[in-house]
Amino acid sequence: MSVSLVPHGERESQGARRALVLVVALHLVLLLLMLRDYFADNDLGYHISLARQYA
Repeated sequence: MSVSLVPHGERESQGARRALVLVVALHLVLLLLMLRDYFADNDLGYHISLARQYA
């Protein structure tokens, strides 16, 4: 038995499903475009270490 705060009639909203697919697709496209310019260098590890230390 699952408990949901969303009424049953609104769970299968086609508009919400399309919006979700659009947002996920947009994020995927932007991620793939970014990978072309991504490069790792020695400085990257330094910034990660600082972020972990001060988090």
